[in-house]
Amino acid sequence: MQIEKFKQIPRNQDYIYRGCASNEYHLIPSFIRNIGKSQTPSDPKKVLKRNKLIKEYNQVFLDREQNLFNFIGESASSDSLAQHYGLGSVCLDWSSSLDVALYFAFTQFIEDFHKKYIKPIMAEPDSKKMEKLENEGRKKFNENMYRIYALNKKTLSNIKSEFDKEPLRLDKTDQQNKRMESQKGLLTMIDIDEIDDIPINNSQLIILKKWFDNKGVDYLTEKNDQWLWKGDPLVEIYDFKLHQSARESLQELLTSKKIDSIHLFPDYGGVERSIRLAEHYEYLHTFYIAYKENHADTLGGLTPSKLKSRHPCDNSYGEFRLF
Repeated sequence: MQIEKFKQIPRNQDYIYRGCASNEYHLIPSFIRNIGKSQTPSDPKKVLKRNKLIKEYNQVFLDREQNLFNFIGESASSDSLAQHYGLGSVCLDWSSSLDVALYFAFTQFIEDFHKKYIKPIMAEPDSKKMEKLENEGRKKFNENMYRIYALNKKTLSNIKSEFDKEPLRLDKTDQQNKRMESQKGLLTMIDIDEIDDIPINNSQLIILKKWFDNKGVDYLTEKNDQWLWKGDPLVEIYDFKLHQSARESLQELLTSKKIDSIHLFPDYGGVERSIRLAEHYEYLHTFYIAYKENHADTLGGLTPSKLKSRHPCDNSYGEFRLF
């Protein structure tokens, strides 16, 4: 584990955190990601028109979702409920707990890895898919670069006090909802009404930067994995790798703190999620994907011959902790 990089992550009440499965993940909400593959128009009038359509399209779903959530007795906003129940939204999840952010970074990577490498084999196994898993997949799993975003609420509040119309909003979630309470959740979103001709299908930070650029304000800058406001950190980015032994230790620590699926999703969804992740882990074990770092052997001794001869119940090269 890149322990020095990890230790640099600030841990105080001024910060909230977002955990990502990869350093390729940017601060773009799921609803925007789903529609953002099309080319962004350069004509300001076309951008305005597209933003308007996106807003109207999103509102249709929000109204429908709100009616359904009201029907089952949920009182929180449809934005926050949609985000927490896996529906597309214009929000991004954050947590006041770094541990919760780490949980989501780890588990989302497992989900992504399973979808890309394991699921195709289970659907229709063939030698090429197996070769891709054993070579590309194993390397990707053990050398993956995770990402943690740390947002300074105090700096954002200072920005808002000076520019009350700036488009980046930070909202608390409904603590009456058990999921939101357990996850210590907060949400960021872009107010589409305030961004004029700025394309919405971009990172929330890029949108904020362009908003200030349009105002002739140059206080928001990006430097060395930090977004700074007048020199003070607004968002800090921390990328790090985890070798299997470090991953096991950290997962065990999180589980001991009740940072797992059952406690973060205290409903039937948590049960389903826990079982699903356990199945994913079992596939990783079956195909010998994870290995422990070994100073004498960077592959932890898992040579091709040992992979073939190893008994399925042999845990000597690592054990997965359940989330």
